[in-house]
Amino acid sequence: MRVSQKVRKILSWYESDNPGSKTNLARILMTGKLAGTGKMVILPVDQGWEHGPARSFAPNPPAYDPHYFFKLALDAGLNAYAAPLGQLEAGADSFAGAVASSSRSPGSSSGSGGGGSSGGGGGGGGGSGW
Repeated sequence: MRVSQKVRKILSWYESDNPGSKTNLARILMTGKLAGTGKMVILPVDQGWEHGPARSFAPNPPAYDPHYFFKLALDAGLNAYAAPLGQLEAGADSFAGAVASSSRSPGSSSGSGGGGSSGGGGGGGGGSGW
C-alpha cells in the first residue's frame, strides 16, 4: 500500500505505537474518498444493539440487514465503519478488504474505549486500540 506524505507525517506522531496499530491507522487513512488527505470519516453504528433493533431500525427497515451499514459506508466513500463485534462479524466475509472496520464495546463513546479489530478487513486485523 502506498502512503501519502500527509499520512506518513501523521504516522510519525505515533512513533511509540506498535507496527500493527500504525499499519491499521495507515490503512484507514488511505481508504475512501478522503484517502491520503490525512482526514477521515468513520460511520459509527451501535444504536440497534444497545437500545434494541425495533427502536432504531423500524423507521428504516433496510437497516435490519447486517450488510446495510457496510454498503452505506462503501457507497459514501467513508474511511471506516465502527460497530459492535457481532454486527461486524455478520458482514466480515462479504466485505473483507472493502472497508476498514473497528469493533466497539457497548457503552464506550470515545475512541480509546472500544475493543479491538480494526483494519482493512471486514472486522479482522490486529487491534488498533481505539
